[in-house]
Amino acid sequence: MQQTLQRRAISIEVSNKGLPVMWEQGGMESNGRGTAFVIGNHRGEAKRPIFVRTDGRLACAQHALFVVKPGDVVIEATCEDRRIGPVYIYRIDTIDRDNLTAMLSVINEFKNATWIEPVPEMFDNIINAAILKATTHHCRAPCYVL
Repeated sequence: MQQTLQRRAISIEVSNKGLPVMWEQGGMESNGRGTAFVIGNHRGEAKRPIFVRTDGRLACAQHALFVVKPGDVVIEATCEDRRIGPVYIYRIDTIDRDNLTAMLSVINEFKNATWIEPVPEMFDNIINAAILKATTHHCRAPCYVL
């Protein structure tokens, strides 16, 4: 059964060269709750970041900066009480550089221990990386980069 696509606007940044960028970020806090945002290309494959943070406050923070474009995939994974929570697979539809936002469509979601639709195998690695990041205590490094 095909569901109606949900849409979500998220904040983006613009690089020094004027390119739209997003951060891979996240990790699990001491209270057992975590979130992660992981970015891949349109096939869910890892991308090369333009910057990787190596110093400063790294725990559960922004780790790798990626240029993004319409069609790219973003995975949002959550961890609740040290267990996998909801996971969302988004596709970037549009990028608004003037308002620093990207419009995302939910293409699948994992809730109550099941996916709404079957997940294409090409997304397995990016989903696993997002879950790993969301469940890694005080994650301090990128999890899905070339």
